[in-house]
Amino acid sequence: MAQVIALDEGRKKVQARRAFRLWERRFGGTFDEKTTIRDLPDHVLAALVQTGEAAHVAIQSVILAVLTGEEKANLDNLPPQQKIRVIDRALFLLDRIRFECMQRLGWVEDDEAARVPILELIEAFDERFAHRQNETPALTERHPRYQEFLQTFEADRSSFVRRLIPEAIEAFRARVQSGEKS
Repeated sequence: MAQVIALDEGRKKVQARRAFRLWERRFGGTFDEKTTIRDLPDHVLAALVQTGEAAHVAIQSVILAVLTGEEKANLDNLPPQQKIRVIDRALFLLDRIRFECMQRLGWVEDDEAARVPILELIEAFDERFAHRQNETPALTERHPRYQEFLQTFEADRSSFVRRLIPEAIEAFRARVQSGEKS
């Protein structure tokens, strides 16, 4: 039994090295099989929430490496069903990264997915996280629009939080550029 556990741990370490190689080259630092979104430094989060090709490639590269086992897999070469699996996970991770930025700003409550290893979020997505894809953390009392949030119909609160994302990205980016810490 101990050998099976050791083999599984070894497999996860190799998988993490393969999955995070692009991140290590691009962002510096070390990422492993235990790395969570909460563990990511501010400058990495700020880069991953940017709109544009580079951020999407960075997120998709990790997902592709986990799902295909290939370090340089190409999304365009995958069958449609596999592409959908990658895109679903990419959107989920992007949301969790956005919510982590908002949480570090003190805007939203803690998102428990931020404490789950990134590789686990990808691997166990269908079984454990797909049903949470549209969930958002609640706004905190510290946010200036908290009273407005409370007065919003409960079913619309998720949309309320999501409408704050562009503003949060700008505020987080400005904070990172100014050198402020969480």
